[in-house]
Amino acid sequence: MLIGESTEIIFEGVMPINQIMSHNSKIVNSAYLVNCDAGDKIIRPTNMTEVNIYNPICLGLNFSPYKEAAPDLFPLSVEDELKVNRGVSDKEYGDIDNDGDIDILYADRFGKLNVLINSAGAGMIPNYPSTGVSLNILNSTESYRLYDWNGDGVNDLILHEYDAGAAVYRISYYQNNGSGVFPATATTVLMTSGVDYPPVDWFFDIGDLNNDNLPDILLSQGWFHGVAYFENTGGTSPYFSLASPQIYNPGNSFISNIFLLGNSGSYPVPEIYDVDCDGDNDVLISDPLYSSTMGNGGRVYFHENNGGVTSGIFPNINRVGLTNQFGLNDETVDNAPLACDWVVTRIVDYFDNNCPIAISYTPCENKFYYFLQEDCLCVDFYLLSVEDVAVKTNDYSLRLYPNPSSSSINVSGVYEMDFNYEIYDIHGKIISNGTYSKGNSIDISRYQKGMYLIKIIQGNRTKTLKFIKN
Repeated sequence: MLIGESTEIIFEGVMPINQIMSHNSKIVNSAYLVNCDAGDKIIRPTNMTEVNIYNPICLGLNFSPYKEAAPDLFPLSVEDELKVNRGVSDKEYGDIDNDGDIDILYADRFGKLNVLINSAGAGMIPNYPSTGVSLNILNSTESYRLYDWNGDGVNDLILHEYDAGAAVYRISYYQNNGSGVFPATATTVLMTSGVDYPPVDWFFDIGDLNNDNLPDILLSQGWFHGVAYFENTGGTSPYFSLASPQIYNPGNSFISNIFLLGNSGSYPVPEIYDVDCDGDNDVLISDPLYSSTMGNGGRVYFHENNGGVTSGIFPNINRVGLTNQFGLNDETVDNAPLACDWVVTRIVDYFDNNCPIAISYTPCENKFYYFLQEDCLCVDFYLLSVEDVAVKTNDYSLRLYPNPSSSSINVSGVYEMDFNYEIYDIHGKIISNGTYSKGNSIDISRYQKGMYLIKIIQGNRTKTLKFIKN
């Protein structure tokens, strides 16, 4: 395009996965895009332009080894609240009250659904109370997911629930009123045990798997049975159909020719997520026990979605899963923390920085663990001052996490790379200094509890942030 031909460029497609602007960012008068494959890594248009970014950064997952979640992600008192029911072990993380931050759903000791409401707000470090509130749903629940079923932009609830009056399990839809209030009974029953699936089924997830823009369901059975695939019919009841060649005869305790076979060691827990960031939903199956002695654990299978629309048959997803992918690695020692009959692993943009983490709950240890990502940006990208790039960004483009922390802190954001740092106490006394390298963390385990300041230094540019040692 010649200079002067147009003053407006409309991007109709997918931005490069290595661009650094986040959702709703705007660049005025200068459009500087990061290209990790280019020689100088900066594309400089010759004419003045305005760019609006409508989609967040998407990068394939790359996790560091797991750590204990409490007190890094949340206080021990919050963990104690979340683990109150070891029998109903599912956990869900997402925005339930439409305020843009991550809330946590869990079942109480009676199997009734509760929520810890995050009071921090969008773009802030999560802040949870030590006691949850009931969603006042009458039926007890086995597994539960947030999903915008009616397309109004607000997360609804999809529950695998038990109706004691009818003595059946159901997968049901509960409509969100827009602020996190739900009806006491289901808005719509989507599937019923004994009719659509065996009553021994347990964990499920919902999302588009056959690339027709309709949410499908994966439903797991314990031990060797595996995970069944139910395709969205696109209409009213029946809302889902068991895709061929799977067969379920009402009253039976199993599904024949099931989609994904179990490893005979544990209860598989499905997680639908675009793991490799290629535009379609893949499948992660947490099926932790895998050795003959049942001493090892932590296994997660990756089933890649190869794209393409299917109907009435299995989606174009690899049925044989790969292990030790994306840092979700097998435990190689006996009685490791993630060795359990089942481990619930969810992928969550916990810090609201387009750099999702994995959070795992194991009822055997009755504890939470988390996996941070190694790197969410370009390998060699460097600090840019406001004079270098005129970008309107949010304050949280550079962030410390977890914060508060008892052991270590990491740096995330558009400036992520090697840099020098200095840490001060609240009296201005320097406590430590060093060089931060991408993928590493800063050890604060020996610090006294309290607030500290960290000055990030590169060349003549600095930025100061605060963190809490707990």
